[in-house]
Amino acid sequence: MDNEIVLIQQTSHVSGRLALILTLLQNSIAYIGEGGVKMLRKTILSLLIPIFVLVVLSGCNSGSSESSYGAYLIIDGKEYTWQGDIENNEFTVADKIGEVNNKVDKEVMPKDNLSSNFLEVGEGIYTSNEDSKVVIVKREHDGNYDKFTESDYYKEHKSED
Repeated sequence: MDNEIVLIQQTSHVSGRLALILTLLQNSIAYIGEGGVKMLRKTILSLLIPIFVLVVLSGCNSGSSESSYGAYLIIDGKEYTWQGDIENNEFTVADKIGEVNNKVDKEVMPKDNLSSNFLEVGEGIYTSNEDSKVVIVKREHDGNYDKFTESDYYKEHKSED
């Protein structure tokens, strides 16, 4: 039984709380003696199983500061997705569509025209000379140009190949 407790202590990622509970249980076993050990073993297992399930579930739901969210921009009811910086003059700036009017939280899908969960208010939005489903945004913080594509951009371009 001591081997089982040590194994659980080593594999638990919430070792502080679980180690305290296991230490208390180990101390209790020392005072009971051999006759009550079998009954105590059943009691311990009936307590450890729900605790283990809670630990696993809480680990799966824990928030992370590095969570991943999509970067979106809404223009005239169409959803555009961020594809990164424009490199090697892949796309060139054409006409100005407008500016970002509203920024929502990163985990929220924007709904209003010229709103984004990624871009800053005031950043310029432009059409591209090369493709009507690509818009270009000039970033205020670094002066780079970012590429956004309509949500069906890659489906249509894949079928053209």
